[in-house]
Order: sequence, then structure tokens, then C-alpha cells
Amino acid sequence: MTLHRRTVAITIAICAIGGGVLSYLVEGIGRVDGLLYDLAVAERAAVWPPPDTRPSPVVVIAVDERSLSHSRLADYPRPMLGRVWERLIADLAGAGVKAIAFDFLLAYSGNALIERFDQPFMVALSRNRDRLVLGRSAATVPADPYLAALRHDAATFGMLEIASDEDGVYRRVQRAPLDIGGEWPPGLAAAVLAKAGGPPMPPDVLLAPRRDLQSIPTYALVDVLLCAESDPAGFAEIFADRIVFVGTTLPDEDRKRAVDRFLPLSEPAAASKSPAQRACGRYPLPAAATIEVAAQAVRTVPGVYLHAAAAETVLNDTLTEGLPAAWRAAAGALFGGIGAVIGLTLMPWLAAGATLLAGVAAWAGEVVLLEAA
Repeated sequence: MTLHRRTVAITIAICAIGGGVLSYLVEGIGRVDGLLYDLAVAERAAVWPPPDTRPSPVVVIAVDERSLSHSRLADYPRPMLGRVWERLIADLAGAGVKAIAFDFLLAYSGNALIERFDQPFMVALSRNRDRLVLGRSAATVPADPYLAALRHDAATFGMLEIASDEDGVYRRVQRAPLDIGGEWPPGLAAAVLAKAGGPPMPPDVLLAPRRDLQSIPTYALVDVLLCAESDPAGFAEIFADRIVFVGTTLPDEDRKRAVDRFLPLSEPAAASKSPAQRACGRYPLPAAATIEVAAQAVRTVPGVYLHAAAAETVLNDTLTEGLPAAWRAAAGALFGGIGAVIGLTLMPWLAAGATLLAGVAAWAGEVVLLEAA
């Protein structure tokens, strides 16, 4: 072997080994990886359209602008909605929901202003603590009267914090809260799955939705309250045996850039609207109406959909896992070696084209792996 050939072989080997070692050591999703992953999620949905499947086991009740301005709720300041929550919990429990999660902090009690104002809410919390999860954070817990009503049971609380990837996009929902030290309840999705008797949540749920996250059936809070009164049977048909997440969808609260940012926004199909939904007079909210994306420069989703999507993923057993470290190392070594061969054997313009083709092929492989998962 000539000196030149020996040098080429050594260079290729070094690039392959270096690519393998780096791929093995580097964990998580970086900026470029994240962008390519999000595009792959969208491309998978375009090439293999999501099939019409059974109804989602998860429902979102939206605290939206229309609900808050409705005459039914307008007289209550938001910190004093305890009586609204009492009515909602009673209606949902009567309909036979599996569990209810509140994706916001109930840190203030109306009892501070009006004596025993929240007494009905506290009774509802106590009676239904076997199916309730209230959100909390590392710094803030629900108000003392609510803690007492729930008997300070750690299983009735779920941490709201979720960690984003390096680029600030949310693609994963953790079973445990962020690394903040000490003993903490599980995350909201994990806590509500436990309450519902569902499968245990893995340490990390990587979201790979086939539709935008807001395709999870969503009903405005005021519509839910009115529907429970006007058509109890239809109300029960919609909510029975489901997990319910209650969260804000206001345009300036708890907004997050998420993995579905390149997926088209969907609306409920007319054919899927059951007689019960028609009887209640309201259909699930379309995503565009929920988040008002036209007025935003950057597409975001309400944070409640991340928790709801994680729970839905676990319940539907559609978990997506990243490549094991050994496979990452093998892929890194392969592409490191191929890159070295291209760079050493082709003219610069041919090398650039071949590198681009190799990158496209690798990304197409990611799309196929997502579909095969």
C-alpha cells in the first residue's frame, strides 16, 4: 500500500471512529437534530396520513376567552372560580370520567375574601380526590384550603414543569419533574395516568404526533357547563371513561413551541361528530379558533396539550424511542466514514452534491423509521 493510500485509509478510519464516538457520547436533541426531527414528523404525516382511529382517550377543556367573558362566568374573577370548578368536577364525576387534571396553579382561595366561599369546591375536592390531580410547581402549591381538602396527599398533585430541548422547542414530556433536587410528585401526565389506572409512564415520552397536538378533542369550559345541564346523557357519552385535562388556551398564557410546529392545523371532521355532540349544540373546538395562530409570528400551543399528548401517547401505546446508543454510534461511524470517502475521492462540487444526497438519504431514513416505530 502506498503512502497516499495508507494516509487515506487512516483518515477514513479516524473520521469513522470519531463520528461513532461523538454519536455515542452526545445525548438529547440539538438544534439541527430538532429541526430535522420536527420536519420528519410533518413529512411522515404527509406521506402516511394518519388513519381514522378510535376516539382519543383524552379530552381537553379549554379555559378560553369566550368562556371567561360569558355571562355564566363573567361575574367571577379568575382567582375566585372555585364554585365553577366545583360544578365542573361534579358534572365530570357524574359522567364517569377516569381522572381530571388541572393544568394551572390554584394558588388562591376565595376564602381569603369571603368566608367559606370555596366550601363547595373543597367538598368536591375531598369527595373526588381519587380521580383528581391539581397542578403545582417547584415554587408554588395549591392554596392551603385545597391542600387540606385533599388531605395533603402527594398523589393528588402533578408537577407542571416540562423541560424543552436545546432550541427551546418542547418534544419530550418527563415522568419526573426537572432536576430541582429533593422529593417531588411526578409530572402532571404521569400523576393523572396513575389516578386513571393507566399504564405507567416511561421516564421520558418523546412526542411524535401524526396530527397537530390540538387535534385532541377540545371543548370550551362554558360549553361543557351548559351541555351538562341541557343534555346529561349526551354529556356522559362525550366524557365517560376519558381522562380530562383542564387548561388555559388564552393567547398570552403558557404558550410553547412544540414538535408539531410544521404539521397543518386540523379541524374536527363533520362525519366524526356524534349525535351526542350535536345534541349539546357544540363541537370540539378547531385548533385555529383555540390559539389564534394568524396573529402570532411564531406558532405555539397551549402547554396543556403537551401533558395531554403525553398521556394519550402512553394510553394508545404509540411510544417513540430514540436509537439506542450502540445504534447511534454505528450510524455516526458509517456517515463519518462515508463523509471522509466523499471528501477525499471526489472533486469539490461533486463532493458537495454527494454530501447533500447523503444527508437527504439519512433524513428520509428517519422518516421511515418514525413510520415503522
